[in-house]
Amino acid sequence: MNINSDNVNDAFYKVLDLFGDKINYREYESRNGKVLELKEPTTISYKNPQKRVLFDSVRDCNPFFHLAESLWMLAGRADLKSMEHFVPRMRNYSDDGISLWGAYGYRWRWAFGYDQLALIIKMLKRNPADRRCVLQMWSTKKDLNHLKGQGKDVPCNTQIYFKIRDEELSMTVTNRSNDALWGALGANMVHFSILHEYMASMIGCKLGVYYHFTDNLHIYKDYEIWQKRVSKIYNNDLAWKKFTYPCEPVPLVTDVKTFDKELKLVVDDIETGNIDGVIHNTFLKFVAIPVLQSWCEYKKGNIDKALDISETILSKDWKVACLSYLERRHNYE
Repeated sequence: MNINSDNVNDAFYKVLDLFGDKINYREYESRNGKVLELKEPTTISYKNPQKRVLFDSVRDCNPFFHLAESLWMLAGRADLKSMEHFVPRMRNYSDDGISLWGAYGYRWRWAFGYDQLALIIKMLKRNPADRRCVLQMWSTKKDLNHLKGQGKDVPCNTQIYFKIRDEELSMTVTNRSNDALWGALGANMVHFSILHEYMASMIGCKLGVYYHFTDNLHIYKDYEIWQKRVSKIYNNDLAWKKFTYPCEPVPLVTDVKTFDKELKLVVDDIETGNIDGVIHNTFLKFVAIPVLQSWCEYKKGNIDKALDISETILSKDWKVACLSYLERRHNYE
């Protein structure tokens, strides 16, 4: 099954539309409750993967967490503490209370003894026609039967393929099992599109299409979010078709020579946003840092200050998403 989309918002509603027709899915009982699973493996393509912010108010994505986790991954981290700052329940996915076993970024950069990203960048600079650029996330030795099948966190996404055609870098992510609402169309799209943009910038080519293939795309039936949204589909609410992405996003990488060093500075201080170092890359300085600082104020209970900081976010997509998330919580109070 193929789903062609312009951006993540477009894909989100097209996927939910598929789950609105019983002919497309089967229902079964999983270890986490009743699941609706598409009958066929599914590929979602994103023509404009840099348009990665999902705005649906019912889904209520946490943009602070999605951005922070993506930068944390890109820096090659696996520590639990940094991510607990954004989502305390991340501890539920740690086997040892210290780290996250399946952390993608750690596997990209360190787990297999070398930096896979750096090597793939080198390979595609040397030979843009190379078809052997496979980024590994699943390890048979580490993951197959991890803790006798009781491990809390083994990779759902297993490999990534990169190739350059017509001077554009395309990326294909392969996935064994994906929750459509929380994984594929929530966190994963941000994680992998940021990786995609990073790789294109470092190689020095244009950003192409992002393909996300999953063998098992599913939705947990009892989630309130699913029940609310599917009722709108059944009632022929087509307002989503009028959606227009609010801006052209600010590029992730301004200076390829300094980005990795500055990324490390930002991630090292991810829990405060008070960066101890000079930042030149526009996205890191004027998008990522205010996002982190705004979240810190929100965590302290200073929601008005958090809103003020979010107003300064340079990229309108992240600005709108952060403000909307905070305002929804301000209204709850």
